[in-house]
Amino acid sequence: MPEPTTLYQNYPDLKRLRKAVQRAGDAFALFFVECNLPSLRDELADALAADMLPPPVRVDISLLMGGTLALDELIALQVKDTPAPVFLFGLEQWLPILSEDKLRSTVQQLNWRRNRYASLQRPLVIWLPRYALNILAEQTPDFYDWYSGVFVFQASAELQMQTEGRSLQTLWSDSQVHAADRLSHEEKTRWLHTLRELLQGHAQEDMGRTNLLNNLAYLIYSLGDNLQALEYYQQSLLISREIGDKSGEGATLNNMATIAHARGDYATALDYLEKSLAIQQEIGDKSGEGATLNNMATIAHARGDYATALDYLEKSLAIQQEIGDKSGEGATLNNISQIYDARGDYATALDYLEKSLAIRQEIGDKSGEGATLNNISQIYDARGDYATALDYLEKSLAIQQQIGDKSGEGATLNNISQIFSARGDYATALDYLEKSLVISQQIGDKSGEGGTLNNMATIAHARGDYATALDYLEKSLAIQQEIGDAAGMCATLFNMGHIHRQNAEQDESMRLWVKAYGIAKQLNLAQVLDALGNLAEELDLPGGLAGWDALAEKIRDE
Repeated sequence: MPEPTTLYQNYPDLKRLRKAVQRAGDAFALFFVECNLPSLRDELADALAADMLPPPVRVDISLLMGGTLALDELIALQVKDTPAPVFLFGLEQWLPILSEDKLRSTVQQLNWRRNRYASLQRPLVIWLPRYALNILAEQTPDFYDWYSGVFVFQASAELQMQTEGRSLQTLWSDSQVHAADRLSHEEKTRWLHTLRELLQGHAQEDMGRTNLLNNLAYLIYSLGDNLQALEYYQQSLLISREIGDKSGEGATLNNMATIAHARGDYATALDYLEKSLAIQQEIGDKSGEGATLNNMATIAHARGDYATALDYLEKSLAIQQEIGDKSGEGATLNNISQIYDARGDYATALDYLEKSLAIRQEIGDKSGEGATLNNISQIYDARGDYATALDYLEKSLAIQQQIGDKSGEGATLNNISQIFSARGDYATALDYLEKSLVISQQIGDKSGEGGTLNNMATIAHARGDYATALDYLEKSLAIQQEIGDAAGMCATLFNMGHIHRQNAEQDESMRLWVKAYGIAKQLNLAQVLDALGNLAEELDLPGGLAGWDALAEKIRDE
C-alpha cells in the first residue's frame, strides 16, 4: 500500500476532501466520492482515517443486506454515539442492476427518508463507483442534490490494468470454468458490480475493454437477463471489428448466437454461428471452432435435424479431444447423448452422459454438472424408474439454485413436474410447471415456455379440462412455429389431436396427426414415430406407420 504522503501527492483532492469533512464538524453534511476501483477506495479511505481525529467510522452496508431496517437506521445502529464522520461503503449493492423492484425500493428509501440522515449530526461520506453515482443522480434527485461536494479519484492506468488482470484471472480461476458457471447467485451479483466498476475505469476501446464487456455479458446472461447481456456483446463486437481483433469478433458472434438461440431465434443464431466459424477457421482458432460447431449442432437439434447435429458434434468432439479442451469435451458428450436419447437409444445416451458427468465434476463445472444430472434423470424417467429420476433431478435443482442458473432451474422444475404427473399427483406437477413457466417468461426462453405450456396442457387433459388443455397447446404451437422448433411442433400437434378426438372432432384430430407424422418421419423422431405407430393400431389404420402414409396421401388428394 502506498504511504499516505504519496497518496496525497498523487491525488491532491484527497486533502480537499479531508478539510471539507473536518470543516463540517458535528453538523450533517453529505459528500460523494467517485472511485471505480475498490482497492483504491480502501487505500484512500485508510489514508484519510490515519490523518483525522476522531477517525471516521467505517460502515460497509453490503455486509448488512437482507434485513428489514432502512439505510439510515442501519447507519445509525452502526455508529451509535461515536462522535465521528461516517465513511459509507457498499451502497452500490443496494442499487441492483438486474432488479427494477429492488432498485425502486432503494430509491424510495433515499428520497423519502432524506431528512432522517440529518439526524446523524455528522458528515456522511459515500464511496461509490461511477455507474452507481450516476444511478443516484438520475434516480434519487431529492437525495443526491443534497450533497455538499463530489470528489473524483481516477486510478492510474497501471493500477487499472493490474486490477483487471487479477479480477479476470479469478473469474477463470481454473482456466476451464467461468465464474458464471460455478458461483452462487449472490456471488455472481457481487462480480457484476466489480466488472461494472472496472468497465467504468477502462475508457480506451481495446481488447481489455472487450474482455470486460464479454465477461460482464456472460455473467448477466447466466442470471437470465438476455437482452442486457446482448447489449454488452454488441458493444464488444463493435470494438473488436474496429480494432481488427478477429479472434474476439468470432468469440463474440458465438456468444450472441447463444442468446438468439435462448430466445428461440434460430435463424439469427445460425447466421451468427456461420460467421463465427468462418473467422475461426480462417485464423486457426481450434478451440473456438470446436465450440461453434457444438453450438451449430444445438440449432440443428432444436430443429429436429439429428443427422446434421450429430455430424457437427462429432467434428467438435474430435477437435476438443485433440487440444485438451475438457470443458468443451464435457459439453459435447452431453449434447451427443441427447441425439441418441431423442432416437430412443437410451443405453448409448446414458453412456455419453456418464462420461460427460465425470469430466464436469472433475473440472468443477457446476452449471454443466447440473445439466448433465438433469439429462440422466430423463433416461430413467423414460425407463419408468421415477424414484431414480427424481433423485437426479433434485440434485440438479440444488446445484442450479445455488449458482443462480435460471434457465437450468426452469428446465429442471419442468422435468420434476413430469415425475409427479406420471404418479398421478397433478396438483404438485402443476405447481412445478407454473414455477417453470414464470422463469421461462422472465428470461425470454421461448423454447422452454413452449415446452412448459405443452406439459401444462397434459395436466389439464388428464383432469378432463379439454378446453384449457387446447388453449395451452395452441399457445405452445404458436411459439414453436415462431421459433422453428420442429420437434416441439410435432409433440404439440400430437397432443392437440388427442384433444380433438376427445371432443369427437375426428377429422381435425386425424389432420393434426398426419401433420405430426410428416414432421416425425422427415426428422426420424423415434419417440413420436413409436407413439404414432401405437396410435395407428388403436385407430385400426392398416399397416401401422404405413397407414399414416396412406392417410397423408389421401388428404393431399382431397
